[in-house]
Amino acid sequence: MLAAIVSIPLTAAKLEQKLKVPLSGIVRFFAVFLLVAIAISTLPPATPTAIDNNTSIAAPPLAVSGSDVIAVPSEPAVTPTPTPTPDNKGKLDILTSPEGATITVDGVSKGLSPIEGLSVDAGTHSVTVYISGYYPQKETVDVANSETKKLLYTLAPEANPSPTLTSTQEETPTPEVTPTSDYDSSLVKNYDMVQNEDISMKALVKPLSAYTPDELNSLPLNVRKVCKVVISPSVSKEKLKSTLIQVVMDETSKNNDIDEVAVFAYDRKEEANFAYNLGKVEWCPNGDWSSVTPEIASSNDRSSYKYVFDIKDQVGSIDASGRPTEREYEIYDYFNKCYDIALKNIDLNDPQAIVDEDLIMQEIAEKYGITKEEANGICTKISIYETR
Repeated sequence: MLAAIVSIPLTAAKLEQKLKVPLSGIVRFFAVFLLVAIAISTLPPATPTAIDNNTSIAAPPLAVSGSDVIAVPSEPAVTPTPTPTPDNKGKLDILTSPEGATITVDGVSKGLSPIEGLSVDAGTHSVTVYISGYYPQKETVDVANSETKKLLYTLAPEANPSPTLTSTQEETPTPEVTPTSDYDSSLVKNYDMVQNEDISMKALVKPLSAYTPDELNSLPLNVRKVCKVVISPSVSKEKLKSTLIQVVMDETSKNNDIDEVAVFAYDRKEEANFAYNLGKVEWCPNGDWSSVTPEIASSNDRSSYKYVFDIKDQVGSIDASGRPTEREYEIYDYFNKCYDIALKNIDLNDPQAIVDEDLIMQEIAEKYGITKEEANGICTKISIYETR
């Protein structure tokens, strides 16, 4: 607008030359002003420019002397994101039947079962499971980084007095106690040792929780061995007893500090992961397993020791024709293998989760060219044979 007003005199002079008519001062002013107004009205409206309050406006450069120092702001340092590294930890879920067993890992008590989500370092660990009245179990397990390993232990009951019977129960024969003098070396048969496990523990005479740490440390060790042997299925009861005693004598001759020995006899190596099918013997004070006192463990006094036997009824009474065939055992072993795999894949926390045995029988039938009914009959036959 200011530029238009300034240009009025020049514009008026040009207008007089164009019209060839002299104009007075007032007329000249208004004529030119009118022309300027018309020109301005034809211009497009100006668009305002928004200014962000946060926009910084550079200041004009300053004069700088040679001795002045100007601080130039630097960009903030960028910290690189660290690459995540493995924590080298895993977890253990430990379940037992029955529950309430004391769990130790690498010799350190971790409480009572069931235990879930127990954090351990990745690597190899020794797990021991113990509950009063049952044989302890000890296992070495490998745990990978970020792995949750499930462990399930079914504890076998120790020898104990016969329970009170109800009218619907059958009486269980009392285990026979045999002195060492009944041993006959001429009756001993060959045996194969398939497992020899050390399940030593402190010589306790009261519940573990009743001891102070100092008292536990002062107790001597009750050195215990559990052995599993394979003996010919044709063995007689008398020969089996002498052979089991021989196993105990062989073990204790290697170490005089052994306080208790249990030996389980099987007719096949493949059965050694299950209940014994020939018989067992326990060598312990007065024939009472877990009765080793601190005094006995310290003195190695064996004067009260006896052998307690449990021999299966079928020992010595079944001829070769009554035994399952090799093919039937092969089918039975395959069933157990498939069952173990399926058991590891089920959710043990789900009370409704079960192994689909019908599916396993179908797999066996297809593998061996038999029917599911035949597969089931073979497995049932051997199960009955092994538990008689």
